Amino acid sequence: MFREQFIKSRIQVTRTILERGFARDELCNELNLELVIDGIYSPVWYRMLLKHTFLDNNFAEELVNFLILGIQAIDEGEE
Repeated sequence: MFREQFIKSRIQVTRTILERGFARDELCNELNLELVIDGIYSPVWYRMLLKHTFLDNNFAEELVNFLILGIQAIDEGEE
């Protein structure tokens, strides 16, 4: 029930956001969408399950910045 109601709905929302990014040419068109979604959620679940360190605003900001650098489209003029 938790998986169906929470996890799958979060994954679908994330997929929709990423697909919009593709449509606007904001994201690299060669991305593996499932891998990007795993890259977003896996570090959070890892920290929650292993409790080796905190989930805080600094972590969230660094994770978002890390992911954005990896998935954003490259302006052809910048190469």
